[in-house]
Amino acid sequence: MTARYHVTYYYLATGMEGLAQEEDYGVVLAKDKDEAKDIAARQRHPTMKEQDIEWVKGCLTAKRCLA
Repeated sequence: MTARYHVTYYYLATGMEGLAQEEDYGVVLAKDKDEAKDIAARQRHPTMKEQDIEWVKGCLTAKRCLA
């Protein structure tokens, strides 16, 4: 069964104190949060290499939409 997930990107590294990079990747339909992150990353970065997609997915959070 698929559900709607809201996916967001958050990246904060040493030297970026107080200046985290945050982006809204939108809402996607997926079976679970991992699939939602994969779908969102590939939609946002269609030409990105696989290893880079995996890195981006590590910065994503997927929350199931209740409404």
